[in-house]
Amino acid sequence: MSADPRAADGEAILVTLSALVMAGPDAPVAAPDAADALERLASLNRTVVLAGDAVAGRRLPEDRDARERWVRAAIGRDVPIEVAPFSAPVWDLHDAAGEAHAQDAWQGVRSAHGAVWLITDGRDDVRPARRAGLRIVFVGPRPAGGPLAAQADIAARDLADAVRLLLAQELFGQVPAA
Repeated sequence: MSADPRAADGEAILVTLSALVMAGPDAPVAAPDAADALERLASLNRTVVLAGDAVAGRRLPEDRDARERWVRAAIGRDVPIEVAPFSAPVWDLHDAAGEAHAQDAWQGVRSAHGAVWLITDGRDDVRPARRAGLRIVFVGPRPAGGPLAAQADIAARDLADAVRLLLAQELFGQVPAA
């Protein structure tokens, strides 16, 4: 994990790697606004990118340092982030034990990093992460109504919108109207 001088200060913002990269022709590539978004988040608070075993159809290196180098190379610019290994558990809506396991995993990563917010594009992350005490910024299309709509604190069109809305929430205490 990277050393960040602010590591002991404030509350971290978790960002799933899948919200930052997309499938490219040969390998995953950073979303066009990924580095700028991470820099803006870092101006608000300590930012931790959660890098699982795979992203956009590519297996990531198993070695922790190699995985961090891969993430940083994919982002394409040196940004003040930490990279932490974390693969969100797969769970089923009808499996209470699986959901409890996923919630425990999210609670562990929340506690380990002193996190308050999670920025994710993973629909299956929302419910257990929220129940683990994280506030959620969901990136991407979401259905009007239903369980996901009731669970995310903020819905964003894309990564840049997610950062803008989160900054407004943190600085002004409210999300601007659409």
